[in-house]
Amino acid sequence: MPKKRVLVISDLHCGHQVGLTPPGYRMPDEIANQEKFEMVRREVWKYFAAAVKKHRPYDILIINGDCLEGKGIRSGGTELITADRKTQCDIAKKIIEHLDVPVIRMTYGTASHTGTEEDWEDIIAQAVGAKIGSHEWFQVNGRIIDCKHKISSTQVPYGGLTPLAREIIWNRVWAARNQVPRADILIRSHAHTYEHCDHEE
Repeated sequence: MPKKRVLVISDLHCGHQVGLTPPGYRMPDEIANQEKFEMVRREVWKYFAAAVKKHRPYDILIINGDCLEGKGIRSGGTELITADRKTQCDIAKKIIEHLDVPVIRMTYGTASHTGTEEDWEDIIAQAVGAKIGSHEWFQVNGRIIDCKHKISSTQVPYGGLTPLAREIIWNRVWAARNQVPRADILIRSHAHTYEHCDHEE
């Protein structure tokens, strides 16, 4: 049986001035001095689209939370290209459709972005035909992938691996108690950093 190819993305933050944005979405014309952010959006999209194309095809897409930016409450909305969450969902949908992957799985992101009274990622999931949950385990190629959006961060530069290592150890503890599947691959997002931690027993 051929191996399945998996693409994992997260933290698109659609609607933010430097969130992942396909061509066609701009800041309102009356907002000045936004050219640098538009340039960043173009460059980020160019990089993303090229990387996706290079590694195609994919069998499974996992979107690990924070598809949209939300109302931008912490910044008073000053860092948004749009505060309309329907438009933010449309941007995310366009990105997902661009990826053209037949099987889509999602996890919920941070409520301050995706909705505290409702969850806008439900709308995205329904629009693209995805299954969505809070903490999900996927079996692919005989391996268990453990996906959840939220992970704690660190305030010191040398502490980046600690939250991830802690998540791995807790997975081992809970799996030994038959409370969760034992993960072969554990994926967390949220912190906007890249850390890789191998754990062997």
